[in-house]
Amino acid sequence: MILALTEAEQSAANAITYLLIGEDIRVLVDRMVTAQARLNVVNRIMMSLSALHSDAACNLEAAEADDRAETQAQASADTGRLLDELSSDIDRLHGDADLDGEVKKERNAIAEVRKNLLTRSTSPLALHNTLAELGEKLERWRREAAELEATIKESEARTRAVLQAKNLSIEDSKKKTKLVTLKEIIAKIQAGPKGSAAARRVSAPFTSLMLRTIHTRIEYSKKFRKEIEGLRSEFDEAKTKVWELYQLDLDNEDDAQIEMQASGIFDPGVRLHADPIFLNDDTSSATGTTITTGENNGEPSLFVCRSGIISEVPIEEPALAEAGSS
Repeated sequence: MILALTEAEQSAANAITYLLIGEDIRVLVDRMVTAQARLNVVNRIMMSLSALHSDAACNLEAAEADDRAETQAQASADTGRLLDELSSDIDRLHGDADLDGEVKKERNAIAEVRKNLLTRSTSPLALHNTLAELGEKLERWRREAAELEATIKESEARTRAVLQAKNLSIEDSKKKTKLVTLKEIIAKIQAGPKGSAAARRVSAPFTSLMLRTIHTRIEYSKKFRKEIEGLRSEFDEAKTKVWELYQLDLDNEDDAQIEMQASGIFDPGVRLHADPIFLNDDTSSATGTTITTGENNGEPSLFVCRSGIISEVPIEEPALAEAGSS
């Protein structure tokens, strides 16, 4: 729901910018719209992969506890509903974003993994490999998302510069949402001269596209408002229990991203494993489930495991350096 409302606000901001300036800003705005449309799809791909990762983790835990049937049924049902909705939402976004071969291939892969997770005979080792492969995919899509976000921020900065040069702003001093501001601007323009340049921009195809996007995103968010409100108390209870058992803060992005850490001065040839199951088994097909330390000239190293994938990170990064020294 929050994602949909954010997308509606972005479309409103694009529409306001176009209405205030006109065709002179279209190149920048179009670049932003294209990047945002792609990011909207990428976000849903990442949500789908994250849901499968969670489902596979539940299956693995249940398999190791020999209690798989009930846990798997509940996890698969919940994940299935989410994946179906995300897939339908991607279809709805098709009008705004080009679903290239990579997206189509990933959607097929997600469907295949989902089917495999319904198979009770899947071994713990296969589930570990699935977790690692999903983690690897997530990292790849996160990189694309970061690139798209950088493109959007750059375009926004250039757009603000153009607005400032014309003594204009899309920010409201009363902290109104972009949706409210857009509604007021359109009403003001429509109350003015009918044949003005601003009036023509209100009925232009670009404005119609932004208004249509806003409408679909708001309607989508309404659909889940009641469901989310009903699940909020359940999540709060689960969050409290996770903190009591594991001291893991689900509201902390660092805790969510960094599952395990290993830091220190390592001898060359030390093998780090994402999970003990790989200690005596080299059949893992997923890269990143194990890593072997190299020559470090006596310098400290920091390794982190995110979503089942181990990687070495620069120890000079402030947050990671602090975590690694603890």
